[in-house]
Amino acid sequence: MARTTRWTMASVAAASTIILSSAAAGATPVYGTWNNGQATFQMGYGNVHGVTYNGTATVSRSGSQVATTISFGGGSAFDASSTNFQICASTSAFTSKVAGQANCGGTPNGTWWGFTETAGAKTATETITLPNAFLSKNAYLQLHVTSNDGGTVNTSMVNPVQATPLYGNVDVPQSDVPLSAGGFTGAVVVVVLGGATMAVLTVRARRRRHALGA
Repeated sequence: MARTTRWTMASVAAASTIILSSAAAGATPVYGTWNNGQATFQMGYGNVHGVTYNGTATVSRSGSQVATTISFGGGSAFDASSTNFQICASTSAFTSKVAGQANCGGTPNGTWWGFTETAGAKTATETITLPNAFLSKNAYLQLHVTSNDGGTVNTSMVNPVQATPLYGNVDVPQSDVPLSAGGFTGAVVVVVLGGATMAVLTVRARRRRHALGA
């Protein structure tokens, strides 16, 4: 037997307004919030007393592939230093600064990458491949960038945590679920006629007979 539930025009119009508003809000990712496998974070240098922000980092993940794009603003750029971009990946969140390959290796499943970007460059993109230990797990990244900020050399951190020394922690989810209309997964058919909104929601439920031999 089928059961049909009909909504009044007023209730459907209100519901559709909520759903469409949620969808519109989800279309623009919040700064630093994951959306479709990608998020952008602030980058800066400093200590427990404050942070001076000098750029951003956009991080994206697809399976074991993680791409990071560093973008400096203002008078900041990559310094003329060897290995001026370092990435440490761990399966546990960072709670302090982890500098260099040896220290990175001391973290849970710690894996280190070092890159030398062009001195004076204001942007660079690097892609890393996470080892099998990160399968079905969140990856925590600490990204160190040697920056030249108006003639002063600093160690800039992505998504910095105010401490002495300053450190960074970027939580990269194991998989990304695209934002839907406020988590709505059902189907609503909306018909617009002459400015009026009308919809019919049909739910079908079949009764099962529980009898011997059925």
